[in-house]
Amino acid sequence: MEKKYFDDFLKVFSHIKYAALIISGDFYKPRLKQEIEEIEKIVNQLDDSNSTLFKNILDEIEQNLHSPSVSNEPYLIRILRAFVDIAPYLTIAVVEGTCIEFGKQMVIIGGRTYPNSLTILHKTLIFHEAWRNHVWDEVITIPEKYAIICFRAFQGFLNHLDAVSLDFNIDLMEIQSRNELHIWERDTSTLTRLGYSSEYFKNVKNKYELTESIPFQIKESKKQELPEKIISFKSPETIDRLFEELKGYFPERGIELKKALDGERLDELLLFPHNGNKFVEVFKRAKYNGYVLSTSTEIKTWICSNFKYRYVKGGKIEPKPFIDSTVWDILTKDKGPTKNERICMTDWLPYKSHLQRKREAEQEQL
Repeated sequence: MEKKYFDDFLKVFSHIKYAALIISGDFYKPRLKQEIEEIEKIVNQLDDSNSTLFKNILDEIEQNLHSPSVSNEPYLIRILRAFVDIAPYLTIAVVEGTCIEFGKQMVIIGGRTYPNSLTILHKTLIFHEAWRNHVWDEVITIPEKYAIICFRAFQGFLNHLDAVSLDFNIDLMEIQSRNELHIWERDTSTLTRLGYSSEYFKNVKNKYELTESIPFQIKESKKQELPEKIISFKSPETIDRLFEELKGYFPERGIELKKALDGERLDELLLFPHNGNKFVEVFKRAKYNGYVLSTSTEIKTWICSNFKYRYVKGGKIEPKPFIDSTVWDILTKDKGPTKNERICMTDWLPYKSHLQRKREAEQEQL
């Protein structure tokens, strides 16, 4: 039985746990640069060979299923079980509860506990899949790109594996149920495109009480709706306090500012009448002080979707939209306005240097 390409395929997902920790901001800082470099190597390899690897693994599996020496159902069960630790990161699931383990916030999914970074990864995937047709036009981070590639490879592989299995009269949903595996849910829209009848899936849906499709079927329409709220704060009180701090910079636009802080997408960009790095740094502070629940990616997207700033060069003054990469650098790196240029300096929103935050993170690791 051949398994070379399958083993290579599994290696693609070897860093998904660490990517989730990086995206959520919880990764161990001293190894951050090294881990991102390792993830970038995988991304570059996938960009060059992803389609070939995908074809090879499916050919290998189909060849094994045709082999008289292979018992098909146990073989497919082994394939599914290989994804037991990977699937929770790449399958959007209902969080059943939360708990604290070793001083860390954990979420409970399928009776098992996972780092809270898993749910933040899911939110990132939901956002980028909602904008599936535009995602590569954005400036996104290496860990985000890796997570998106992994998600699409995982879903695409299992959808095709399902189609191949059905050709051998083996139902992956049924064998998962019998073996108490919760790896994947059928995307009926994908299999319909692969040649299976709508009548067949009507029976399947009734049998398993499935919806017509999983959340991330490939859509035909080019325009998708954003999630209802594109930024989340710790509490309504946090929103009110930020509004009070910022409203003076948006005279006569208080209603729109409040809508933006409430997570709504505005029809028109609000002008921040100063250098944009001052505005971004406020939300960087709000993030590391625990007042923003959204990821840095979501904060970046929220700022770029709702605000512009005053650009000054020489004698020229003009409004300009925020640039994704610039906002990302301020949010995630040791960049931003000088001490005298920072705004909204209050007791509840203190500035912390990069070194101070690094020490605090190291203390939390102990």
